[in-house]
Amino acid sequence: MKPLARKYFNSVKILTTEAKNASSWNLQHLTRFVGEINWVKHIMDIQAAYLDNGGGGGQTCVTQCANEYNQCVTENQCDTGGWVCLCCVPCSLQYMGCIGRCSIPGAGSSGGIFIY
Repeated sequence: MKPLARKYFNSVKILTTEAKNASSWNLQHLTRFVGEINWVKHIMDIQAAYLDNGGGGGQTCVTQCANEYNQCVTENQCDTGGWVCLCCVPCSLQYMGCIGRCSIPGAGSSGGIFIY
């Protein structure tokens, strides 16, 4: 695994490990965490849009990730209108993992996303 890919996966792992303790957090800690998740989701959206603009049509791995995210927030009736969406956190973590999977050759991907 390339160094940038390793850094990405370690960052996602830290976020998911940290989320295990969410039930014991105060409002300030919870708000900070949700803000971090939303920021990473926003960065992923920008990178996904860049990749899909260069695609040759059809559904890409990245497009499938975005569709799964949209389905997740719809099924859970999450309000995505504001910057902080606590309900969106599980969907966002799933999205991050999906985008990461798209970037690994041979794992249902079309090549290296932002890792190469």
